[in-house]
Amino acid sequence: LDIAEAASVAVAMEEFSGHFGALDILVNNAGTFGARAFDAIDFDFYAQQFNTNVWGTIQVTQAALVLFPDRGGRIVNLSSQRAFSPKDGTGLYAASKAAVSTLTQALAIELGPRGITVNAVAPAVTQTDMTAAMPAEKKRHFAELTPLRRLGELEDIARVIAFLVSEEGGWITGRTLLADGGITGV
Repeated sequence: LDIAEAASVAVAMEEFSGHFGALDILVNNAGTFGARAFDAIDFDFYAQQFNTNVWGTIQVTQAALVLFPDRGGRIVNLSSQRAFSPKDGTGLYAASKAAVSTLTQALAIELGPRGITVNAVAPAVTQTDMTAAMPAEKKRHFAELTPLRRLGELEDIARVIAFLVSEEGGWITGRTLLADGGITGV
C-alpha cells in the first residue's frame, strides 16, 4: 500500500471493507524519515516527506471515514518527538510531523460530533524497521540522552496506542502524546 497514492488507498479500503465491513479503529502508522541540512532541501525531498507523512495520513483517513459506524470510533496518527525538538537536519521531517499533530487536533474538532476521537502519538527513536539501519553508536547516543537510558520498543508505542483506542482513552481527543522516554527537553 502506497499511502500517498489514491488508487492504492482505495483498493486497500475496498479489500478491508469486503473482508471486515466496518472500521472502528484507524492507526495511521506509515511514514518516512529523512534528514538534510536546510540548504540541501529540494522540492523532491520536501514532496517525499509531506506526501507520505501528511498527505498519506489525510488520504487514508478520508477513505477510512466512510467505513466508520454511526457509533463512532478511534483514529490515532503517528507524529514524532522531533516535531517538538528538531535537530540534526530533521527540520523538514519535524515540520511534516508537526503538521500531523496539528491535523490531529483539527480532525478531533471536526469528527468529535460523530463520536470519533482523533489523537497522535509522538515517539522518539524507537526500534523499528525505519531505525534498523541507524548505526549502533548513534542508537547508544540517543539511549544515553533518554532519562530511561534506552530506546523505545514497539511495545512501548503499541501500549500508548492501545490506551488511546480503549474505552479508558475515550475522553482524550485532539492530543499528541509524547512517548519519548523523557528525551524531549533534555
